[in-house]
Amino acid sequence: MRRLVLALLALCACREGADAPRRSAKPGSIVLVTIDTLRADHLPTYGYFRDTAPNIDRFAKEAIVFERTMTPMATTLPAHTSIMTGTLPRRHEIVRNGLVFESEPGLRTAAEMLEAEGYQTAAVVSASPIADGTGISAGFQHYDDPEDGPRLGAITTDLAMTQLERFDDRPFFLWVHYWDPHDPYEPPEPYDAKFDKEDGIREFVEGTGTKLFHEIGNVVFDVLEINNRYDGEIAYMDEHLGRLLDAMRRSGRYEDTTIVVTADHGEGLWQHDWHDHGRIYNEEIFVPLIVKPAGALEIAPSRVGRIATTIDILPTLGRLLDLPFPAEAWRQFEGIDLFDGSIVRPYVISERVHRHREGWEPGDKRALTGLDYKLFELSDAPFQLFDLEKDPHELNDVAAAMPDVQLKLERYFRGRMAQYAASQRKTRKEVSADLVEKLRSLGYVQ
Repeated sequence: MRRLVLALLALCACREGADAPRRSAKPGSIVLVTIDTLRADHLPTYGYFRDTAPNIDRFAKEAIVFERTMTPMATTLPAHTSIMTGTLPRRHEIVRNGLVFESEPGLRTAAEMLEAEGYQTAAVVSASPIADGTGISAGFQHYDDPEDGPRLGAITTDLAMTQLERFDDRPFFLWVHYWDPHDPYEPPEPYDAKFDKEDGIREFVEGTGTKLFHEIGNVVFDVLEINNRYDGEIAYMDEHLGRLLDAMRRSGRYEDTTIVVTADHGEGLWQHDWHDHGRIYNEEIFVPLIVKPAGALEIAPSRVGRIATTIDILPTLGRLLDLPFPAEAWRQFEGIDLFDGSIVRPYVISERVHRHREGWEPGDKRALTGLDYKLFELSDAPFQLFDLEKDPHELNDVAAAMPDVQLKLERYFRGRMAQYAASQRKTRKEVSADLVEKLRSLGYVQ
């Protein structure tokens, strides 16, 4: 209990080492980069032993690194809808891929709000789960999504650089989405052979409690090789993100633009016997969040240790840049301004993906994650509790040994869920038959 009290007191401290921001005199341009399926713990910026992403690491040294950021749902469309609206899936009701987001008064995307205030808005996305037909394109004057399969990072960067050249001197909002490092983990040469099994990856994998081999039917999965290929995908993506950032530096736009780099979710990589994503263990919901404010804001690079969630991105940018969001937007947002140290929020909520049209399947879960503990709500079993300080990989349920902590977190959790229950909305409609076929080719539809 003492640790819980100390954690709460620490969260009250102002900015946790980051400089107090000077608010922008006028709204500025924004580039939002989302990287599909990127685990934070596979980046050197977040302590990984491999140099998978030197360009992200260079960028992070010029930015604010939020060290403990969670996604509210570990699949592509729900996670991106939460980023773009500042709301939880329980609010926008996109709870799996294949649904259609429909904006309405009181539930708008950032692009809609900014476009209404004169911003130039454009997006370059790399895969069908966030294609135009999903509704996530609302508010974008130009929305470039692939007609066929997912795009490689090289193509995404080329298109994004072209779009940057089209913008005039007015403020703009550009969203760039990279599909790499999503499975099937097939990085182009030479990244397919960049990493091997002799550099410490065995120790890393075994340290997470993961078995080195998994068998399904007659197929044996080599977890070390899977990690090598996954890291090769990250390195490939990082090269092309680096090209985009370098192009902005050469054009003079890098300094004057606020740039956000984050991910929609992580990846299982057979940790907890799960190979992809959609669940609520940390390897699937812990994502990077790196914010480089425009130079005029005069904010020094730093690392912020408070717990965060990707629904905080919009309200944080709104306050930081004094964005012209209407009053109803501030009522819409369920996230917080991460630069406001007076706000105490010790835990954030994530949910498992609703994989069936009827809703949850038995065993589906929600998680309440903090810096100290993590509470799992199971639909068909008692609550589970993990001590993240002693057990960061969530291997040992300590609910029976720590009933007081469990009860405290359970009450907090139920209180938060009661707040969200009143805002649930109508069931969302399905995407078109053509888009369903594209999702089926990616394994999202059975």
